[in-house]
Amino acid sequence: MNQNKKSLPENKDTVIIHYGCSSFDKKKHQIYWIGAIYYLNNEKTYFFEDGKEKDIIELFKIFVDVHQDKTFIHWSMNSPSFGFSPIKDRYQEITGNEIALSPKFKLDLSEYLKGKYGVEYVSRQGGRLNNLAKLNGFSGHMITDVVKTKHEGSQRLELIFSIYQAEKYGKLKVSDSSNLDNPYPLLFINADIYLKFIEYISKHIQDFYNDYSYLKKRLEFERLIHNQTDTEFMRILHEELKLITEEEFEEYFEKGKLSSLEKSKAKERISNFNKIFINI
Repeated sequence: MNQNKKSLPENKDTVIIHYGCSSFDKKKHQIYWIGAIYYLNNEKTYFFEDGKEKDIIELFKIFVDVHQDKTFIHWSMNSPSFGFSPIKDRYQEITGNEIALSPKFKLDLSEYLKGKYGVEYVSRQGGRLNNLAKLNGFSGHMITDVVKTKHEGSQRLELIFSIYQAEKYGKLKVSDSSNLDNPYPLLFINADIYLKFIEYISKHIQDFYNDYSYLKKRLEFERLIHNQTDTEFMRILHEELKLITEEEFEEYFEKGKLSSLEKSKAKERISNFNKIFINI
């Protein structure tokens, strides 16, 4: 277990931030709400805006500017599809104007926990947030993929706050991945490879066909998965793991097979695979 030496900031110095948006498979990144928990005069205080997207984002900008001295603690809000940059892009899309949304201090709580406990600190299947909620008895478990309402959003925000608090005071329960059962023993050689597979998918699938082609063929070459036909492999990803959409599954079927290891390899794919599966 790797220990992250950097400790979490104190309550008074933090803003816990989260927001709700449309499903990631939609072209339009619609903002439903933005919420935050922070401390004012040592009292737990809330910021929550929903309604018109333009108003939500503009009020959020004011909030960010006022609290530039605090650390904004978030959950994976650092990707092209979810986070501060997509919110800025959405504002420009609906208004034609640019907006600055740049907290001076940010901390990704998800990455912090992975850095401290390792990527297998809790199962990613079904979502790490959901699994931490179940493991620790917190509310805020998300049933649907999209959180739209103020009630659901508030619950999700409170969940991230509860995780921060529990971790801050040494009370957060995490799983021991060495004891996890392999959920797909006919495909993955062990639970560790399954968890690394999920991590890889979450970070490195950009070019659907070629990325999955390289991943599957490289895993076979390294003997990290059991031999499966390309179609069965893609069926498991679609029907059981829910990692690919119906449209992507149909796209695969039009081709009839995945590309070979030689044809799908690229410098970045090799590097990404080695970092996660080979640890080099």
